Amino acid sequence: MDNLSDEQREQLRESLELSWGVMQAMCAYTLTIGLDVRPGMEAVMRLLRDLDGETTDAEQNLKDFETKEEVEEKLKKLPKFPPNWTLQEREGWKLLGDALLTDETVGIWDEWLENLPRPRLTKSLPRLRARMEKLTAEAKPSEDGSTEWFLPVRVELADCERRRSFQTLTVALYWEQASHNEWHELPSCVRDNLLGLLKRVTEEYRQRVLGELPIADRRRLEAMKQWTPEEWEQAGVIEP
Repeated sequence: MDNLSDEQREQLRESLELSWGVMQAMCAYTLTIGLDVRPGMEAVMRLLRDLDGETTDAEQNLKDFETKEEVEEKLKKLPKFPPNWTLQEREGWKLLGDALLTDETVGIWDEWLENLPRPRLTKSLPRLRARMEKLTAEAKPSEDGSTEWFLPVRVELADCERRRSFQTLTVALYWEQASHNEWHELPSCVRDNLLGLLKRVTEEYRQRVLGELPIADRRRLEAMKQWTPEEWEQAGVIEP
């Protein structure tokens, strides 16, 4: 996509973001009728990352465009598309979709953390699943028009994002200060993933995340900037 003009790139970005939004809003609902749109969402996200310059794989781009179009065609063939949902039903299905996607994202993150010798961080996925199972037990977006479960689900998802943001900055702080020997001892794939994370955690990213975190989290991260190797060693498991 390197040969696109700025106007074409912006138009493509808007189209991809719209496509992702449609799939995200329906991903929980479509699973109940046997259609999984998540491959399409993953394809769209890769295409958006390509537009941001993170990847340049033309062959993968072609596959992703094909996957995106295939999922969109399946959506259009549904008996009721777009669904005639009330505002409450739409918000309910979106929240369940958010929970589903957060579960996947946190699962991948927790698995990735397991491969890092430092820093030691608590896993979030078991906690998230336990809370979400309790909050959404027997809840259906159209059930009696009830929206009582909306707020606690939103709060839980926001807290999970806070924990992951805190952990991301913690990992970045540690490995920016890590010794050459620690880097050398990492498996090459883990080292590459860490370098990718450090590339993404720009100063702009840090300031944005810090601005969204509670003051207690910000103070802890500020203190970590000054930690010595001995202090990291003695920190034990860091709980967000």
